[in-house]
Amino acid sequence: MSSTPLDESQLRHPLEQPIFVASVVFNLVLMAAALMLANAGADWLAQHPFIHQNIKTIKMLATAAVLAPPAIVFIRNMRRASVLGNSVLLSREQLPEIFELLEQHCKKLGDMPLPELYLTDRAVPAPSQAFSTWWQNSIALNARFIERKPAKSRDVLSFMIGRELGRLRLGHTKWWYEVLLAYMDKIPYARNPLTQIQTLSHDRYGAYLEPNALPGLLILASGRRLVSQVRPETYLENVRPYGGIWAVISDLPRQQPHISYRVAALVKADLLHLEPGKPWMSTGEEKEKKEKKKKDKDKKENKQKVDVEASEQMAAPQ
Repeated sequence: MSSTPLDESQLRHPLEQPIFVASVVFNLVLMAAALMLANAGADWLAQHPFIHQNIKTIKMLATAAVLAPPAIVFIRNMRRASVLGNSVLLSREQLPEIFELLEQHCKKLGDMPLPELYLTDRAVPAPSQAFSTWWQNSIALNARFIERKPAKSRDVLSFMIGRELGRLRLGHTKWWYEVLLAYMDKIPYARNPLTQIQTLSHDRYGAYLEPNALPGLLILASGRRLVSQVRPETYLENVRPYGGIWAVISDLPRQQPHISYRVAALVKADLLHLEPGKPWMSTGEEKEKKEKKKKDKDKKENKQKVDVEASEQMAAPQ
């Protein structure tokens, strides 16, 4: 891995701020247009049949623009209540091996206040999701991406927690951030450019906090059960040439970039590369295998010792 960035501002994708500003301007223009059309006179509407036919929808959108702030507060609290009611809150006593990753990452980010950490099966559809209310930041981890022994998923969990801390750190869950973009959410695909570039910023945090970040992305392509069987060198060879007009077109309707694009973006940022001689497994799984090997060796040595003592006893004069 490359040297540690001088400051966290380098972890934000350089295109994120310009795209965010353009998105906010677009959002405000849409709100203003909807309000103007909703209050347009009957004579003017009669001259524009298409707008006249959709005036009810336009008025609904205009009303939504006015009610956006209180609606955001309601949605944010409902979302947290849904996660709390369908998840397990992690702590130093509840699955401490996962909670320790959160503590380590927050310490690396300058003693960042610990958000709540939840494990859930269905409360969030994504592998991980950070969210906030007025008083509390939280992270939910999807159990479908975790092995029965969390140590085997150590690097995946570390990357996922890291990228969600990045989401919180960059302010992407702030109430004002959601209000400024709330109107665009009503229009399909309008917010995709921003969510795609945000994803790349989150990945940068994940790779900064977890140097072995590739499993955290590769698991999205191969699935949890086979991720440890995939040859990383071969996978990266396939990622490097990926592109072309059809790849770009197929990426446009997606809220997150293609996984190959995300991997390539981290490689380009010098935050992800395969280190020669580094084992392709999580550090937790590697540690488990070493412990098992040591136990087998100790067991074999003890058996040999017992056999030697038994032989000496049989050979001893009666």
